[in-house]
Amino acid sequence: MRIDLELTEKQRELVKMAEDLAQVFSVNASEYDRENQVPIGNFRLFRQSPLLTLSIPERLGGLGGALVDWTLVAEAFGRGCTATALACHMHVAGIGLLMDSPNTVPDRRKWIADVVVNQQRIISVGISEPNTLGMISSTFTPEFSARRVEGGYLLSGEKSFVTNIEGSDMVFIYTKLVNGPAPFGGILLPTDNEGIQVERWWDTMGMRATQSQKLICEDVFVSEDYLVQTSEQFLADFFASKWLGGANAVYLGLLSALYDAARELLCHKVPKGYSQPVAFHPDIRRRVAEMSMEVDTARLFTYRAAWYCDHNDSGPEAIEHLLKAKYAVGEGVRRTANHVVNACGMRGMFKSEPLERMIRDAWTAPVFPLSSDGCASMLGLLAMELNPEEAVDPLA
Repeated sequence: MRIDLELTEKQRELVKMAEDLAQVFSVNASEYDRENQVPIGNFRLFRQSPLLTLSIPERLGGLGGALVDWTLVAEAFGRGCTATALACHMHVAGIGLLMDSPNTVPDRRKWIADVVVNQQRIISVGISEPNTLGMISSTFTPEFSARRVEGGYLLSGEKSFVTNIEGSDMVFIYTKLVNGPAPFGGILLPTDNEGIQVERWWDTMGMRATQSQKLICEDVFVSEDYLVQTSEQFLADFFASKWLGGANAVYLGLLSALYDAARELLCHKVPKGYSQPVAFHPDIRRRVAEMSMEVDTARLFTYRAAWYCDHNDSGPEAIEHLLKAKYAVGEGVRRTANHVVNACGMRGMFKSEPLERMIRDAWTAPVFPLSSDGCASMLGLLAMELNPEEAVDPLA
């Protein structure tokens, strides 16, 4: 497989826009983390940027970007503020899924594009529910329901970990349809819709500024116009979207930033009684070499997966590439964080150092869906050419 990743002029422009925004994101990243706040200022800038429309086709007024394009942007964002980057990813990925999926209600694409391009709305995504487990893909099947009534649907249920719901204008939620046109559906729910509840429970060790709160609905009415997608097989349709791979780039950005920050600290840390920085120590050199390999390995897997998905139809091979990338990034971030803690010592633990926030954010990488264990489990089946549908459920 020959892969050409030489940047086009358009891609260089996208990277420049992303790096400019990421520089601003990085300035307040520690404050938003410390205060456990939604980075509203960052999202205000994102709304005003053409990057808001990256996954919308040019014919509908967007940038018409592909997954490689978003990977370039998301990696840059991830270097600046990983929490902001992940929230932006949810927006771009959710829209990209709706634009590409054959299950999107045909006349809704133009309306969705108008909402984003002309109204500059930010859309979050609600997938996880209570007791969804990243290592068991079947638990992603929604129990959150939309019961058809005259003129629309009554929504009932709970969504957990709705990233940036308080900074978004709408949430794209997956539901079980009752008396609907298909077993499952996707609904764009305005965040100011009467009756919805947001439970502020997000007080975590890492990725604090994602503010991934709970969304609770009890017979909340939405017009039938907000049903934007239907599905006969939720899991197959959802995991077929290449845009899920953008999260790999977000954590790749964190991995790269973590590596660079550690190198900077180690090259300027001079032990008492010595003239050379600790970077010359052989144990430090070994750890930095291993970190370098983690960055390069994760980057190669991430961009190979994005390129493959852009140039091939969705299917088992595309999913395998995305899973390998997620595993390489998730485990690469985890191992690098461990190296950084050991190499940098207490200097990397102070709240005044951006490195401390990055280390905490890093521990979320292996568990972000699909988790490293979930990826490895599926990759093992694919490597042995076994049918995943025939795998025995690990729990009774």
